Amino acid sequence: MLKRYLNSGDIEKGIFYICGPPAMVKAMQDILEVDLQIPAERIKIEEFTGY
Repeated sequence: MLKRYLNSGDIEKGIFYICGPPAMVKAMQDILEVDLQIPAERIKIEEFTGY
């Protein structure tokens, strides 16, 4: 979905913010790091526990 809505420059230079339940955050972080080769320092996360 990211590749559909973002151009390659946005993906290569963007900072990605992930917020949600821990399992969802981990899954999205894996997709960004493994599939899209986004460096960890360009991924900001915040987990919400206690739903």
